[in-house]
Amino acid sequence: MSKANAIVDGFTLPDIVLPSQHFNPRTKHLEPEKQLMLAVLTDAVRCFRMGSACEQGPRRRLFADAEWWLFRAEESGLFSLQNICDALEIDTRRLRRGVLDWRARELAGEASRMIRRPPVLPVKQAGAPRVSSQKQ
Repeated sequence: MSKANAIVDGFTLPDIVLPSQHFNPRTKHLEPEKQLMLAVLTDAVRCFRMGSACEQGPRRRLFADAEWWLFRAEESGLFSLQNICDALEIDTRRLRRGVLDWRARELAGEASRMIRRPPVLPVKQAGAPRVSSQKQ
């Protein structure tokens, strides 16, 4: 199994990612062109997963684009799925099978749910007065 296929396996894992997992040493040493290819592939899978439950709107359009690119697009372009997978030594059939398996679990209600963090609160301005929470 190539290192890149281990990355593909990560696409089907739960959406809880630690910083140590995100900044993976397997991807850190890729050449810039391959980093771009991996980013394109990762974005397509992310768009597929994020928009699969949407019935309309921008996420659904991104889902449709990602689905087309992953399963129906011509395999001759520089950034075609097949060329990206070949360059990254990823088994295209395994990737597609993993994405379709995830989709089947999603439709059956068995796919992992995304855990979202609370929104980031705005940082107070440096010159703004501080409000003390202690009683005086």
